[in-house]
Amino acid sequence: MTVLDAALWGFLGSAVAEALTLSALMRPTGRRRTWRWPWAAKQDRGTVLFAVCLRLFAGGGLATPLGVSQQIATEFGLFVCGAAAPLIVARLFQLIPLADPSDSAADGGQLIKVDAIGSTELQK
Repeated sequence: MTVLDAALWGFLGSAVAEALTLSALMRPTGRRRTWRWPWAAKQDRGTVLFAVCLRLFAGGGLATPLGVSQQIATEFGLFVCGAAAPLIVARLFQLIPLADPSDSAADGGQLIKVDAIGSTELQK
């Protein structure tokens, strides 16, 4: 599988996941029954679109090395990898300690744990 093939399958999976998320956010609610963009004010549009682009490129960027190295050998696997890229990256960062255990004496023996949503908690 070529680099471009793997990247495109991951990008496609990520795009499908983003399309489903955006359509759920745009779905009409309330009495007006009109579809609305997922930002409250016009100045928020750039931030939302930037976040969508980051998630799209995360899907392609995660699927590419996995496909080229044959760790994921099928197109469907790369598609699923692209769709699940935000969750996979969040879980990987949970496994990576933010502080070296030997340096923990400097901060009172506490490590910081980051969950998938981005909230943090201190651990001893």
